[in-house]
Amino acid sequence: IKTLGKNYIEAQAALRAKQDLNTALPENPTDEQLSDFREKNNVPATAEGYLDGLSEGLVLNDEDKAELGPLFETLHNANVDSGTAAALVEQQLAIENARVEKVQQQDVLDAQQSTELMKKNWGPDFEVNKNLIKATLQAHLPEAVMDDFLSARLANGKAVFNDPGVMQAFASMARVINPAATL
Repeated sequence: IKTLGKNYIEAQAALRAKQDLNTALPENPTDEQLSDFREKNNVPATAEGYLDGLSEGLVLNDEDKAELGPLFETLHNANVDSGTAAALVEQQLAIENARVEKVQQQDVLDAQQSTELMKKNWGPDFEVNKNLIKATLQAHLPEAVMDDFLSARLANGKAVFNDPGVMQAFASMARVINPAATL
């Protein structure tokens, strides 16, 4: 977000430096003056018009569009040109994609480390405990929440089931819930 704000300020400064004083918008413009200003300065007629100025090949789903809606409204109210808006949106999406990629990479590392530790701690019971946890969850959690539960995260951002302590706790609970499964 800091980068987005910095980029916006820099883009606005560059825009102001280039702007011809004769095309400046009056303080309280009429609808006609506002429309004329926007047309001359590559500002879309509506906030949704910023979607048309994004790079070809950039595909936004409905959720992305809904999340960007308030940003587009703000940019439109500030009469930011389409090029600047596109650069800001694309930078924001790049930041978000990098954040997601970093989390995914950390998840892979955490899963490897957790599996290694659990194999060491559980020895030959590793597969038994893993299957016991899975069977217990499938037997007791509604199917509608299973994916959400399995992809839950701890307060530190780590995936719940990538934490060895959580895995140990679930294995212990599964053995209490179904002691016959350990025979």
